[in-house]
Amino acid sequence: MLNNAISLTAIGKTYRVYEKPTNRLKQNLFPKAFSLLGKSPKRYFSEVVALENVSLQVLKGQAVGILGANGAGKSTLLQIICGTLAPTTGSINLSGQATGLLELGSGFNGDYSGRENIHLNGQLLGLNSAQIEALLPEIEAFAELGEFIDQPIKIYSTGMVMRLAFSVIINTNPEILIIDEALAVGDFYFQQKCFKKLEELKKSGTTLLFVSHDVGSILNLCDSAILLKNGAIDFFGSPKEAVARFHASLQNSGSLEAEKKEPIGSLSGKLLKENYFQNREANIYGSGKVDITDWAICSVDGKPISVVQSDEEIKVYIKATFREDCVAPIFGYFFTDVFGQQIGGTNTMFINADIGPRKKGDIIEIEFNQTLNFSSGKYSLNLGCSEYIDGGLVAHHRLYEITAIDFFSINKSVGFVSPKTTITLRGSVS
Repeated sequence: MLNNAISLTAIGKTYRVYEKPTNRLKQNLFPKAFSLLGKSPKRYFSEVVALENVSLQVLKGQAVGILGANGAGKSTLLQIICGTLAPTTGSINLSGQATGLLELGSGFNGDYSGRENIHLNGQLLGLNSAQIEALLPEIEAFAELGEFIDQPIKIYSTGMVMRLAFSVIINTNPEILIIDEALAVGDFYFQQKCFKKLEELKKSGTTLLFVSHDVGSILNLCDSAILLKNGAIDFFGSPKEAVARFHASLQNSGSLEAEKKEPIGSLSGKLLKENYFQNREANIYGSGKVDITDWAICSVDGKPISVVQSDEEIKVYIKATFREDCVAPIFGYFFTDVFGQQIGGTNTMFINADIGPRKKGDIIEIEFNQTLNFSSGKYSLNLGCSEYIDGGLVAHHRLYEITAIDFFSINKSVGFVSPKTTITLRGSVS
């Protein structure tokens, strides 16, 4: 208990929902009257359960990510920990002050300048004027707002408000820092700076709760992760497992039973591609001579995965049926980043794997065994079958940006790939 920064016991939160305003008035008056008359009171509201029986212990200095679909209870949980929302049931104990960045602009006055709002927010965080003045140069430098620091924030963009809010909180050395998706609105370079600062705070002992739909951030920043489902903790453990379960929960089946997924080569049962959240906007086209009927990214033991450690060997699996005869079909895959740039991939022609002539009705399964070493991030999977006919490349079936796969690297690097590197040093010693 002494090492816990956050201790939650059986936290529940229930909201009352009234169909019309008069029902709220009736609820305030009539039940008391019925009680005085010895009658059972009538309820004029329905209940919505946002959180139910949530118990959690977070160690001091630990970084915990929180995942969950919209409506799972993430924001409600953070508000309760921050103290801006009271739980309906249960108890909460904090070892230190919780500082939250939950809603951009909260605690800001639109008519005040950025500098004046720094003073205002600093006071709300418990700092005196002298402490705020001492931190002011560091906050201004981190926010990088330039001359806008002396302009009213009502003219700021959303990204500028985020810069100011994050800069104030991050430079006051919070004991418990809670962030709810706030970094999503920042530009790429400012996000980089923020995550570097968060790493520094972790090393200094700050406890971090971090809600984000960017699972790459959770995989790289957090020591453990929580998956919330329907207001309850469905899983609390390694970030990698939490992200895998989160992806599984997004599927139409809602299944989280990762261990029961069909292995590669199974010709019956559930299609492997059904384990993935498939992009409804995927670009799918082709001549129709070949039909890619199934696909997956699999671990070495043949189980579909949607989270890949960059230096692990994986299998890119494709299953196809030939609707017409083909002389020299070419199967391949590649990954693209958020900008559509091709990051890496290959095909059977490049690696001299002769598929050979195929007849109508043939079924083929292909496994590309790869270690991709991508840098951490989310990448779209692209698959295809083509063939050179009369000197031109004809696409028989292409599935572009069909699903997103999360890669995370334990190696710090720059660029798109994360090379596994050893260093040899030579030289004289003075």
